[in-house]
Amino acid sequence: MQNEPIQEDKTVGLFSSELLIGSITSVSPDTVICTVPNQQTGSGVQYCGDRQGVGEVGEYVVIQSQQVVLMGRISDVTVPHSDIAQLEHNTYTVNTVSANATIQLLGSIAQDTFKITAGVTAYPRLGDLVYSLPKAFLGLIPQNAASVDGDVQLELGTLKGTSTPIALRPEDLFSRHCAILGMTGGGKSYTLEHLLEELQRYSSSKAILIDSTGEYKPCCFEKNEAGEDKALDLISWLHTPNGDNDGNEIKFSASCFSDSDYFSLFLPTATTQAPTLLNALQSLRVLKALSADTSLSDQGSEFSTPESGILTKLGKKLSAFNSLINNNPSLRKIFVDPNASFDIQSLPQQVIAECIKVDNSGYWRENAQLLNWCQPLLFQIRQVLYSGHFPFALKTDDTDFTSKLDNFLKPKNKQQLLVVDISDMDPSGKARQVIVNAIANSLMDYARNKKIIRATRPLMLLIDEAHNFIGKSTGSPDFAYSLHGIEDISREGRKYGLNLVLATQRPRDLSGAVLSQMGTMIVHRLVNDSDQKIIRDTSGAASSASLRYLPDLQPGEALILGTDIPIPLDVQVAKPVRHPHSQSSNFQGTWHLIEQKQTDTEPQENKDETER
Repeated sequence: MQNEPIQEDKTVGLFSSELLIGSITSVSPDTVICTVPNQQTGSGVQYCGDRQGVGEVGEYVVIQSQQVVLMGRISDVTVPHSDIAQLEHNTYTVNTVSANATIQLLGSIAQDTFKITAGVTAYPRLGDLVYSLPKAFLGLIPQNAASVDGDVQLELGTLKGTSTPIALRPEDLFSRHCAILGMTGGGKSYTLEHLLEELQRYSSSKAILIDSTGEYKPCCFEKNEAGEDKALDLISWLHTPNGDNDGNEIKFSASCFSDSDYFSLFLPTATTQAPTLLNALQSLRVLKALSADTSLSDQGSEFSTPESGILTKLGKKLSAFNSLINNNPSLRKIFVDPNASFDIQSLPQQVIAECIKVDNSGYWRENAQLLNWCQPLLFQIRQVLYSGHFPFALKTDDTDFTSKLDNFLKPKNKQQLLVVDISDMDPSGKARQVIVNAIANSLMDYARNKKIIRATRPLMLLIDEAHNFIGKSTGSPDFAYSLHGIEDISREGRKYGLNLVLATQRPRDLSGAVLSQMGTMIVHRLVNDSDQKIIRDTSGAASSASLRYLPDLQPGEALILGTDIPIPLDVQVAKPVRHPHSQSSNFQGTWHLIEQKQTDTEPQENKDETER
């Protein structure tokens, strides 16, 4: 594709007489009406190898005005009332009746550079001529409107119904975040995989994919000569426990989670259980620090009993514990650090040890009533820890997610894609949501600490089935814990070079605050009014007229809307080389008709019925 804008004297002219549709007879702020003469209401024309409708619904047009060149799209074509009678009596024939075409105004074209901008710089006048826009020019719109110059382009596919290629620079596609939306069967998964393959065409690209269904595992492997799965170069596939045992198992150590994550998992009540759980978490962090530092272990020997695995406060003085924390800056820092590591297996016993109260002398004593109130909390903790549904790591090692992430983000690591497959986790609980939230929080911390660098090493975070993880909370209505990790990235991530790509078939279930941060939307077929409404309400590039085309899109077709894309474009997204495992059940290949056995003797009741 050429980078230079199309000129009037080139092969494709904007104002060719062959492409004339008609003239404007009505002007309003967002639409104009063009009268299509009877000689133009027949079939379209062939122009530069493409069919041009010259007056059809959905066709892009250009308006030649005295002050400006405008772009638009035909949204309706009607016959004047005076000619309706001919239609009713079937006397209508081609080229005998004029028509009125309603045109949605989309953008303006600079007459000197042919650069396209969204919006109308000046309105047309009555009588201005309207032409069908050459499809080859449509293919150059992303380049002519690009926010930056450069040779890095991601090939999306072709303009709908043509062979005209459509490509976007990653800055225009991802820098303000991106959403891939569409109902089941519309091509959402193929589009996500195609984008991943496009990213991998360029060195230094880095992306993390959260796969909650396991359908992208085939995209990480290829078959060797023996028919076995062989991991593709530059792609690392990780799965949580209970999945395939192929050495890529991943677990999450205590340092991957914050206090709010534990509250989301264990669901303590606000008044009694939450303070007790927080005390237990802080005590275990202090205990680990005391065990690791010999200079501190002597000072904390009164409370630290390594063989028991818990910090013992019962019978000790509150003031002595406060002095231990306040007189040691390193302990004080760990005490308030919500991400400091600890032995999570000791959490139930530590909660029990925290069921204490301070007597009049300042000593901790047993509190049987508090212990009774914390029994539901203890049950929830044990259920999460020992059910096998949550991939807790008992220690930090090379299977820990933090270790994997550190290695992936090293500048010298040439791996381009890290796939985190959480499909084997229990979908009925909150584990998946907490895991994804923890990953988002970890990446945001990495970005703030400059481990992700916008200028030299931006990172893409792609989340499939995003509606399951955004705008979620756990707990009771009176004491809810918000899982806002993805929301934080949507608001702050782009300034650090951390960019989101969200894919979902249920836009209506996404947070409006998050969807409004998506600078680009690739929208496949959507028929639900609520889905279309939230797109219209959150995207400045979407209008009611452009969204009317969504129910008619075929599989693989998408409407691309964006802050850096001046007009909505209908695109046939290219199929990926490696197909996600997202097919429906194979009834035709697995169901077989049962042949009825023929008997020599007909049942007596059938014979009697025949005789009667």
